[in-house]
Amino acid sequence: MFNLEQSISDWRQQMLASGIQSPVPLEELESHLRDEIERLMEAGLEPQAALVTAMEKIGQVQTLKTEFTKIGGVKKSNRWEQNVALVTFFAGILPVSIYALHKYDMSWGWRLAGLANIGTMGLAIFSCRQINALFPIIPDRRKRWTIGISAAVTGAAGMGIFVNFILPHFSVTEGQLVVLVLWGMTWMAAGGVVLTGLEEAAAKATAND
Repeated sequence: MFNLEQSISDWRQQMLASGIQSPVPLEELESHLRDEIERLMEAGLEPQAALVTAMEKIGQVQTLKTEFTKIGGVKKSNRWEQNVALVTFFAGILPVSIYALHKYDMSWGWRLAGLANIGTMGLAIFSCRQINALFPIIPDRRKRWTIGISAAVTGAAGMGIFVNFILPHFSVTEGQLVVLVLWGMTWMAAGGVVLTGLEEAAAKATAND
């Protein structure tokens, strides 16, 4: 007697054996299969015929592997982003920030706020792997880039609004302005962190494809 759930389980094992081992693409693929089976059964097909037709519509194993590679658009995980961030931090941001905090006159509260910003940036760079692990897995590359770019644009827009519409209403010294700019740059960089984190999470999810 035909068992639909067992047949789907066998199909899933076939997908695993073919190399589609990442949980997210496989779960998404099974969801599409079940939706198509349900649609065909509602149209009058028997479960076995609906399963065969749905499998044929979704495609053969090799085609599936190719399509998921295209859809995900994920390259294998690499660490060049962290290396670039480290060079930028130690060769540019750190010395310039320390020089500015030392040069300009400001209270210890503002100076500590500036040092806290430097520490935050350094900590984020050195712990980027742990931070990236917190991001959700999004198989669709277009969605990942949309979210990442939106975060970057939001940060840049927020910085622009603050500098042009909010800051002019307050009287700040040059030293205080340096601290505010440092924190503003960190907020803008968060957009790149979001995109990198999403790409890293997706790369790990497809590492076995």
